[in-house]
Amino acid sequence: ASAVLRCDVKLDFSFLDIAEVLAFQNDDSLLLRLSAAPLLYYRTAADDIHQPVPPDLLDDDDDDPWVRTTDITPSGAIGRCWVYRVSFRTWLWPKMKEALAFMKGQEVPVVLCSIGCREFNVTDEPEIGKPTEGLFFSVQYPGLRFPVLFLVNVLVHKGIVTEHQLTSEFFGLLEKEEDDVNVAALTELLGEKFQVFYLCGRLKDAQKRAAKNNKLLRLHGSRKVTGDHNAEVRSMVITPTRAYCLPPQVELSNRVIRHYHRVADRFLRVTFMDEGMQPLNINALNLYAAPIVKEMMSNSLQQKTTVHRRVQTILTKGFHMCGRKYSFLAFSSNQLRKRSAWFFAEDGTTTTASIREWMGQFPSNNVAKHAARMGQCFTSSYATVIIQPDEVNEFLEDVEHNGYNFSDGIGKITPGLAMEVAKRLPLKHNYPPSAYQIRYAGFKGVLAVWPGQNDGIRISLRPSMRKFESTHSVLEVVSWTKFQPAFLNRQIITLLTSLGVQDSIFWQVQGAMLHNLDRILSDRDAAYQVVTTSCSEHGTVPGLMLNAGFTPETEPHLKAMLLAIKSSQLQGLLEKTKIFVPKGRWLMGCLDELGILEQGQCFVRASVPSLNKYFVQHGSRFSSGNKSAEVIVGTIVMAKNPCLHPGDVRILEAVDVPELHHLVDCLVFPKKGERPHPNEASGSDLDGDVYFVTWDENLVPPRKQSWTPMDYSPVPARQLLRGVRQHVSSTILGICAILS
Repeated sequence: ASAVLRCDVKLDFSFLDIAEVLAFQNDDSLLLRLSAAPLLYYRTAADDIHQPVPPDLLDDDDDDPWVRTTDITPSGAIGRCWVYRVSFRTWLWPKMKEALAFMKGQEVPVVLCSIGCREFNVTDEPEIGKPTEGLFFSVQYPGLRFPVLFLVNVLVHKGIVTEHQLTSEFFGLLEKEEDDVNVAALTELLGEKFQVFYLCGRLKDAQKRAAKNNKLLRLHGSRKVTGDHNAEVRSMVITPTRAYCLPPQVELSNRVIRHYHRVADRFLRVTFMDEGMQPLNINALNLYAAPIVKEMMSNSLQQKTTVHRRVQTILTKGFHMCGRKYSFLAFSSNQLRKRSAWFFAEDGTTTTASIREWMGQFPSNNVAKHAARMGQCFTSSYATVIIQPDEVNEFLEDVEHNGYNFSDGIGKITPGLAMEVAKRLPLKHNYPPSAYQIRYAGFKGVLAVWPGQNDGIRISLRPSMRKFESTHSVLEVVSWTKFQPAFLNRQIITLLTSLGVQDSIFWQVQGAMLHNLDRILSDRDAAYQVVTTSCSEHGTVPGLMLNAGFTPETEPHLKAMLLAIKSSQLQGLLEKTKIFVPKGRWLMGCLDELGILEQGQCFVRASVPSLNKYFVQHGSRFSSGNKSAEVIVGTIVMAKNPCLHPGDVRILEAVDVPELHHLVDCLVFPKKGERPHPNEASGSDLDGDVYFVTWDENLVPPRKQSWTPMDYSPVPARQLLRGVRQHVSSTILGICAILS
């Protein structure tokens, strides 16, 4: 279908987004099938400014900036079309053929239809002048239940099916079958790479196969059981012109979805991205009308484009999709970095307000902190043990002196409870972790294993761990201590170089890594070393197979796993300079509760890679402790990402303290000194931060002394004169400000 644009507009897209080209010499035109929507621009800034600047400040010359905008067609045609027709003058054919040859060289399928070739019929986009009802196109059909209708939208948004193929016959086929059969059949169609023709026939065949396959129905059924810790999560990507429903994914659940499991399908994770699934650039949201305006106006007076207005409207007013009205609920800190948030479709009984009320009380006069505290409830976690109030000490004293909190974010857990928690987790080894990163009620942080007193207290929490008030009583685990091999990255390499480590050392370490990767398929000993030392949990299965005598030459599955490991490590090396360090680990930060360590000291007992720990002996899942661990003694280098200042790399002395031997895969810091060592390293704390640690003498700076650390004292948080109004426009507009 075609649409004529009679305005000063530019459609911008990369040749990488071109999936196919048909060139017609009959009428001097191209048909381009794109894999992503083009970027849309206005030529004149004033046409697209939400709050225009005074007319005398506008630049009317020919060099007006191109301004990002949303779909300018009333019916949202650009947001729905995948094929575009480009017409040009006949005398431009030589240049056009050069462009086609270039695209062909970039492996873009190009078909040159010579004169006499049958031409495609190109018609106008249906209802191009009729305004669209929603903020983006979605299929609405009251005769289908939500799980089926959502997958129909996935097919349309991926371009596998066009809206014009959704005939009464298509919907009739779906209405005749059970939901589980339809879900399995539509999921099969999602595997197609290109548009599906003869849709009804393909759907019939897929429904027949699904109806005969009970295993397939259980796998794709809308009522499938995903396990105690998992949930089926639906998500959507919203761009300036389009929206993409994504297939449901089974993921680790969170506190809110577990509690509201009866309406779990009403939660939707929405991510704001640019076209082509690229990060949403700030320049798409803000605009200076002309260079002279940029010099005269502050950042606070930046003009907002219609792209910003689109994001703001969705956050404040919600949107309709699949017969439901979705409203903003909350977001986690990690989601905020990805321009993502949780939305919920109210059903009359469960509302966004009732969910927030159940989550807890978030007393804060700061918008960002208020929203971040809400997001804590949406952290993916494992629900383990219910803790009674009389088993919790919420007032374990923080270690504070010299203006610093040395125990910020860390508490204690008894060995017995630690064992109970371990039995609820999908652990890959046969010993309980030494520390857990947890969420409990309104607390967050780390619980390290320490022998408890005989007073019934099972966990001890510090005031620094309390973030908000909640009555939730389940101990939720986010992560735990385990064997994690260490890898250098660009930031750490840069800082170590500035501290005097020679470049030849990094070349040497990288060479050793590449040497083993090159032999991973030909040398079983080299492959075994790679999977046991440089892989965490992903190397367990290939390690066991290699240990049992299998070889890549005779076992295709083993070969595929080894190739995947090699590819992953080479990709990390290429993109982030991730160089494997044999004498190193990533360790969770903990505190020396006994006060034995002095300033400048630390304790490290690192687990040794071994496959023996994966075998369960004598019928018991857990052994009394980790026998395959070594105590590190000597000078160590530690850092925490991100690290940008030479002082972020700390040189400490690892010492052997028998009283701390129960803490394995932990970096234990002293509670003595002028300043906490975690705070010296990028201003971190002990609420779950993981630190790069190496005891490789070649990677220790020659002076063996730390650079003066940065001062990471936070600036005073901006406080409102009133409390943040619970979950209304002030919180949502705060998100819009962060997005900008």
